[in-house]
This record gives sequence, C-alpha cells and structure tokens, in this order.
Amino acid sequence: MSRPPLGSALHIGSLSIPWYSLLMMTAVALGLLLSTREEKRLRLPKDTVLDFALAAVPLGIVCARLYYVAFSWGSFKDDPVEILRVWHGGLAIYGAVIGGLLAAVLVTRGNKTRFLTLADVCAPSLALGQAIGRWGNYANMEAYGARVNDAWAQFFPLAVE
Repeated sequence: MSRPPLGSALHIGSLSIPWYSLLMMTAVALGLLLSTREEKRLRLPKDTVLDFALAAVPLGIVCARLYYVAFSWGSFKDDPVEILRVWHGGLAIYGAVIGGLLAAVLVTRGNKTRFLTLADVCAPSLALGQAIGRWGNYANMEAYGARVNDAWAQFFPLAVE
C-alpha cells in the first residue's frame, strides 16, 4: 500500500506532530465552531456547546481508549501500564461516541437543556469529525480494506489506491 504523500507527521523544527493528532485537533476545533453556530441559531443558552465540549473531549478520549483496550486486552494484559500510553495509539470511535453521549447527559441535566436538542446541535459536528478522522486513518495507513488484486474489480468506488 502506498504511503501518504506528506509522511506520517508534520515537522516544525524539532517538534513533530503526527498527522492523525493534528487532524483530530482540527476535527474538534471545526466541530466546536459548527456547533457554536448552531447554538446561536437555535438560541440555546450561551456556552452550552462549550460546556459540552469541556466534558465531551476528555470523556471521549478516555472512553475511546477504554473501548479499544477492552477489545484488545491481549495486547495489554502483560503490561497494564501500557493502557495509559495513549500516544502509542489505540483509540476507538465507538468509545468516543459513548463518552460524548455520557457528557451530553451530564451537561443537559446540569443546565436544563433537552438532550435531543443538544444532540441535534452536535450531530453534524460528529459526522464532520468522523470524515476528518478518516483522513487521520489514511495518514496512519490503517482502517482500510484488503488489497484488491483481481483486475476486474479494480474500479471506483470498489477499489481505489
């Protein structure tokens, strides 16, 4: 499989930022921007989305890691400290969504906003974040199907390299 044209990380002097991390941060920032616009459009109380993001981002990361660890326990059972080394990789979107849902429940109970209203505000951001996250998967060369070797099946959208 070919490597992404930009390499695996952005290098600025001695600083090296993995593309996956950069894209995840971009997804969070754009999601926050998009949700804040929706918050204003729907005339929700100011900072509802910010309060949600402050709970959802950390909970999402923790739950994404826990979900990954739960389904990859064989890789962690001999060295449980490795669970804490998130920078070694291993997050799962399903866990992040569960963490976001927990954060939404906590925030909506705390500020008396309807859960479904907050879900409506944030759903487009979740979809955008998932799309941006797929570019991160590409940069990591992960989360794609097997190579298609049969010439008859090598056409878009079935097989693209």
